[in-house]
Amino acid sequence: MSPPSPTKGWTDRQRLAYYFTLVEHSNVKLDFTNSPRPPGKSIGACRIMVDRLKGTLKAELEALRSGHESGGSDAPGKKPAETSRKRKVEVDGTLTSKRGRKAKSGVATEEEEEKEGGGVGVVGVKSEPKEEEDF
Repeated sequence: MSPPSPTKGWTDRQRLAYYFTLVEHSNVKLDFTNSPRPPGKSIGACRIMVDRLKGTLKAELEALRSGHESGGSDAPGKKPAETSRKRKVEVDGTLTSKRGRKAKSGVATEEEEEKEGGGVGVVGVKSEPKEEEDF
């Protein structure tokens, strides 16, 4: 009797990794041109899919080649993404969360207009003169 394995069944990743190593060690050349393909898939698309599948199983393939146990999880070897959070900024000696851009007031000063446009080639809008009543 063989010793009990730590995991009972095969994961999909283990199955695929074993299949690819079996094909590799059997010196089998995959015949993409004569094998049946899914409808609408080209020979090139099938080759790319197999290459990408091998790339996703890279850790499992290396573990099989070296004789070590792989993680055996169905999830890829990526670490989970951290939740984003607002960064704290020190304003007037207190820590506060960053806020969005300040709302523009309706009227811009001449200094702001010069900073934005540099004063060259910018055409400003003059205010209309007040009509004076001459009676």
